Amino acid sequence: MEIKLNKLYLKPKENTMNIQKILRQEKKAKKLTGRELSQKSGVTEMTINNTLKDKSNPTLSTISALADVLGFRVELIKIK
Repeated sequence: MEIKLNKLYLKPKENTMNIQKILRQEKKAKKLTGRELSQKSGVTEMTINNTLKDKSNPTLSTISALADVLGFRVELIKIK
């Protein structure tokens, strides 16, 4: 299974680190604080901080909620 983040395809072993890096960059680009991202996404500020600092392995629902606020769509694609 791969994760498709807009047009970027991530392989399973690479997905967490790459998605976290993308989320970090987009949060910075949109000039959002952790608190603002938390309020808009419904994800706790602690979870956001741990996710963006690579201190946790985020769930798909966490990634999806953050990506939605940051302007991405997360799709799962089954590959052979």
